[in-house]
Amino acid sequence: GLVGSEMCIRDRFGTVYSASAKEITITEINEFAGTNETKTVKTRSESVEGALEEHGVNVSDTDKINVSTEKPVEDNENIVIKRGKRVTIKVGESEEVVTVTKADVKDALVEAGYIPGEYDQISANGETVASSDTIQLVSVSHTDETETEVIPKGVEYVDDATLIKGQEKVVDEGQDGVKTITYKVTYQDGQEATREVIDEQVTTEMRNKVIANGTICLLYTSDAADD
Repeated sequence: GLVGSEMCIRDRFGTVYSASAKEITITEINEFAGTNETKTVKTRSESVEGALEEHGVNVSDTDKINVSTEKPVEDNENIVIKRGKRVTIKVGESEEVVTVTKADVKDALVEAGYIPGEYDQISANGETVASSDTIQLVSVSHTDETETEVIPKGVEYVDDATLIKGQEKVVDEGQDGVKTITYKVTYQDGQEATREVIDEQVTTEMRNKVIANGTICLLYTSDAADD
């Protein structure tokens, strides 16, 4: 060979090998299985893909790798492979199929670009992402809403000794009252789910209508006895 140059050889599969071996580290992380394995190996392959094949490490289209498999392999290369899977994420009426590597449902959502709110509900059709193929995110929000209710006025009768019996007089027209009610309303995906009364206050007092009834009785005399 030439001094200062590396000799390259090609195996029967067409993989190009360098005559001088490089030391690389391969880490395989599978959160679904709870495994994390690291091994340091020698390789004479020129590419990352060749080095992985050389050591029996397969990378599928659902896995995530920290370097391009097509790039030249370097000495002391640190290759990290995270095993992934496809899941369907449902948010409201929309669905999206994504690839995730996180076993925790919330972490998987974040990895896929969905940031759950403080009150949002997260569910999966399995106990963990490993046993699930669908994750559902329900947007939940709370708000205080205020409504008013009319308190109808009543009618109150009082005796009035200044009026003839059968006469009526309105003493006070009265007024309807107003009650202000505050609700804690919960919305799920924009639709009202629950409504809870958290405060009630009478903001305008109700006053009854007051009607006076006469109590004076008139006595009539007859002149027939004078005839």
